[in-house]
Amino acid sequence: MPFIQDLRTKQDGAGRNNYTPTQLQKDAAALLPTQQEIIMKEILTRASLLHENAQVQYNNLPTILRERDNVSNDIAAAGLREDVSVIGGVTEMICEIGLQAAAPNRYAHLPNDWKWIGDYAITGLPFNLYISVKSYYARERLIASGTGQGAAPVIGYGLFNDEGEWSPKRVHQYRHRGFVAIYMPAPLYTALSRKAGSGHPATDILNIYNRPLLRDINDFANDIGNVVQQHPGPNQLIIDLQRF
Repeated sequence: MPFIQDLRTKQDGAGRNNYTPTQLQKDAAALLPTQQEIIMKEILTRASLLHENAQVQYNNLPTILRERDNVSNDIAAAGLREDVSVIGGVTEMICEIGLQAAAPNRYAHLPNDWKWIGDYAITGLPFNLYISVKSYYARERLIASGTGQGAAPVIGYGLFNDEGEWSPKRVHQYRHRGFVAIYMPAPLYTALSRKAGSGHPATDILNIYNRPLLRDINDFANDIGNVVQQHPGPNQLIIDLQRF
């Protein structure tokens, strides 16, 4: 598979497995895109979505996520690995498809010194909306990115797959940390919605606007588009979380 060869070249050039690359390997790797770009292109190619616009791509998110798993399996079968930064980078790119579909040219990728709060921001009135992207596990990193204040609301987004991280007690803590929504894959959302007793289902817990806090990742783009509205003034947006 050509993408595997590109990925191997990129990893060899970076010193995979503590190997010291030659200058030739470094030069070859420098000619290629980043590892996450190589992986994302392969995902969209397999999904037959590479040349579609962001709205069409996000409408087909289940296909993208299925191919994400397939690509990951092929990488492992080839004896390669995705480090944490690459996995996170791919998840951010998937999230960005939703942002491109819902708020094109209205969001920004936050610089490294703002990573404590999130990965993307949609600027608007009366306050900005931040999106914190994590991959398969929330752990402490997601909740730590919450600002704890309503004037800086945060959305969580990830390919979470561990039911144990989403107890009702834990989900209530996200609410108090300033999260207005957390998006997760449909299988996890469905599994949580079917739990009963001891405060379950956690999917019934509401945000400060009395709307669901936990949500299906497939609804992300539509939800963002619903709350981001053009302001009568030039180049400004109204972010109406009452509509979230």
